[in-house]
Amino acid sequence: KYGFKIFGLIALVILIGFFIYYLVNKKLDQNKIIWFILLFGIIIRIVYGLNNPINSHQHDVGSATGKGHYGYTLYIFRNYSLVPSNSSQFYQPPLNSIIQAIWMHINTLFIRPDEAIVEQYNNIFNGEMTFASSEQLIAHLNKLYSTNLILSTYYSSITLIAIYYILKELDVKEYILYIVVGFSAIQPVMVMMSGTLNNDNLSFMFFFLAILFAIKWYKNPTFINIILIALFIGLGMVTKFSIGFVALLIGPMMIIRLIKAVKEKQYTKMLIEFVVFAIIVFPLGLSYAIRNYLKFGQELTYILDFGESSWLRDEIRTKNFYQRFLSFPFEDLIDENRGIFHNYTEYNIWIDLLKTSTYEEFSYASSTYVFAGSMLFINMLIYLVGIASFIYLVVQLILKKVKEHFAFTLISLFLVVLAIASYVSLNIKMPYSCTSNFRYIAYLGFAGISMIALAFNHLNNKMTKFIFSLVVGFFGLFTTIFIFIV
Repeated sequence: KYGFKIFGLIALVILIGFFIYYLVNKKLDQNKIIWFILLFGIIIRIVYGLNNPINSHQHDVGSATGKGHYGYTLYIFRNYSLVPSNSSQFYQPPLNSIIQAIWMHINTLFIRPDEAIVEQYNNIFNGEMTFASSEQLIAHLNKLYSTNLILSTYYSSITLIAIYYILKELDVKEYILYIVVGFSAIQPVMVMMSGTLNNDNLSFMFFFLAILFAIKWYKNPTFINIILIALFIGLGMVTKFSIGFVALLIGPMMIIRLIKAVKEKQYTKMLIEFVVFAIIVFPLGLSYAIRNYLKFGQELTYILDFGESSWLRDEIRTKNFYQRFLSFPFEDLIDENRGIFHNYTEYNIWIDLLKTSTYEEFSYASSTYVFAGSMLFINMLIYLVGIASFIYLVVQLILKKVKEHFAFTLISLFLVVLAIASYVSLNIKMPYSCTSNFRYIAYLGFAGISMIALAFNHLNNKMTKFIFSLVVGFFGLFTTIFIFIV
């Protein structure tokens, strides 16, 4: 249990030691600082990801005998085929579970069943559910399934690195670069995704990779870049169908580039690229949705609905639209029943957005209260600064005063609007206490901090920049401590 935490502490001490050495010897440059930040983010992802159990702090994972993401993966692991049902989490696209099942098979080379359960273990590949009543066999399968935490840690780390390369492609430097990469490295939910086994983590990795190569393609419209965009969007959609909304950002980029090509009378190659894009993205991205429509009559945009009588609506059904969407009941942050952590009596989507973006929808031991409370307070300040930054940047765009980082400003504002619009609409459509979770719009963390950094950079006030850097630094400090003690 404590092995990865000890590793993390040693690794962080060594990393900080090297940082101080380079600082004292005046060998620090932008590139070294960024890679120190990235390594810091990867280390705390390893600490959390490889230390998080498979039966807690998870979303819809369930058990070996259930119909959550664990049962989904285990069915593919046992039968080498897709599940013949769309009940519970089985309606979800399969890529995450397929990769996990393959990874589990690879790990069978190293994790072998005890002699006492070899026969039972072999029987599960003949379709027998013998593990349902065998605690020893379930323990073995749990051990195999937990190796997928390595994949989750990898996905989360690749997402962080992709964010850095997005900024690099947009020619973002120094202050903005440090703040955005630094915050992305320590944003609690982005870190905690390294320990989650459902399909959110992998889908967001594809989301950011699609944006990265869309920017690359916009700057240099080659076949390889547009093929990679199509692959990442398509793979994202067969991981989690809703990831297709990234097209709302990438689509306008393609249209603008096409208009420019038409004006320059060099559009033939680009039209061929669009055809190649469509040939890849639509069959790949829609494949599982069409399969489930033909097999089960499932709607293409289907989301599991718990029903109007669900206990997840017990508190929400007593509240009106104003209480849920237009208010911000501060008292709920210190309510003796709800407290600072999310629970299933939450009804106000903004309070829950604040809570779940700070430490997900879980509760933690009393040893974390000081750090968790500090994180919540600082995160609330960041949101308030974010609202002010949004208004400021929109006004500056209207006044045509945004000269530097114009494209990055548009991307950040668009992602913020997209996140909030999808978050509100989802909570209207599905009024459950678990729907108002930040994880559905985790890209808001990147977009929001980008917007703030851009606003402060535009204001160009050294004291303001310094103060906000301290705020992010303290948030990172408390988050790191929190990750180590949970």
